[in-house]
Amino acid sequence: MFSLINSELRKILCKKRVLIMWGLGLLLSSILVGFDSSYPNYMLENYASLFDKTYGIAPFIGLIMMVMISSVYTTEYNSNMTGLINASKNGKKKVVIAKSIAGSISTSLVVLSMYLVMVYSAISHSDFKGLDIPLKNLWYFGNSGSNITVLQMIIILGITLILGCILFTQVTLALSAISNNAVMPFIVGGLFMGLPWIVINFLPQSIQKFGGLTPIWGMFSCQLVRYKSPIFVIPVLIVLFVISITVLPMITYKKFASEKR
Repeated sequence: MFSLINSELRKILCKKRVLIMWGLGLLLSSILVGFDSSYPNYMLENYASLFDKTYGIAPFIGLIMMVMISSVYTTEYNSNMTGLINASKNGKKKVVIAKSIAGSISTSLVVLSMYLVMVYSAISHSDFKGLDIPLKNLWYFGNSGSNITVLQMIIILGITLILGCILFTQVTLALSAISNNAVMPFIVGGLFMGLPWIVINFLPQSIQKFGGLTPIWGMFSCQLVRYKSPIFVIPVLIVLFVISITVLPMITYKKFASEKR
């Protein structure tokens, strides 16, 4: 199983377009946050900007995730490898599990590396101080009244980014297994992540807090705090996550192992 996962990791991460986009993402992340001590309230600005820009680059994060994952199964179909895989010793279920794990690891690695570059930039430009500042003191969370500290939010956001990567990876893998080409999973997966990011901005402020019920806000959890999403949103997101990562791999396996392919 380890060799299968390792092989799938190389397939996903070693594509030239993935490496280029990853490099561009890291470069972008390194310059988005960086107020020095000459700027008034520079620490507050750095940490507010960290959370603002992290959510702001969600479309780019979604794009690179789609590029990485949308063709995972369609590549196998186009190379007519499904019959051989299904007949092999490590076929069917093991391959699906390996692709699922490798896909989740790959997207998490890329997204988390970009996030950590931004975190380091914010902390270093703040002279490694201010991590105990409550979020309510930052303009980005000005109306939240939250006493969660910057450090706590950094950790929470890092965890939910990983969970979000796992969820969106499973969604895209299922779409890839269903489709005969990479276009459909790329477009549908992109809309699944990007549409709420766009639409929520045009909703009345009284309704925006329920954006917490969308997967993208679950992934970028700073939004739940910023808009004071109702407390019931958290257990709902947990239930949806558990159901999704249980059901979607089953769908993926059923479609990929189908003899009709």
